[in-house]
Amino acid sequence: MSASYGKGDRGKATKLHSKLVRARADNRCERCGRTRGDINPDTGKEVKQIHCAHIISRNVPATRTDENNAFCLCASCHWYFGKWPVEFAKFVFEHIGEGGYEALLFKATRGKGKKVDWAGEVKRLESLLSCY
Repeated sequence: MSASYGKGDRGKATKLHSKLVRARADNRCERCGRTRGDINPDTGKEVKQIHCAHIISRNVPATRTDENNAFCLCASCHWYFGKWPVEFAKFVFEHIGEGGYEALLFKATRGKGKKVDWAGEVKRLESLLSCY
């Protein structure tokens, strides 16, 4: 199943953000360490998908493409955190700290109702991605 990134510059920025998050983690799940092609010992199945998993929903424009707002997770770990949000909260706080989360939340609420320069985001993310 392929991800739906959206249209225009917003869609391009979203796709670049996903690539950046996965490249930053070397396409390795930041929870279990697995990558595509590995066998999940819990299920005996091959890991087929590595996701860009948002902390604050990608429906929030201000943080949609913030590189601090996502982790690289295999599909199993992404599913697990969707079913166990308290475990996800613990994971988030362990990795970015309460201050990191508060900064994202502040950015999300401060940006409510403001337009995002998606063309500018495309350029910013392309620049960041070129480092990987």
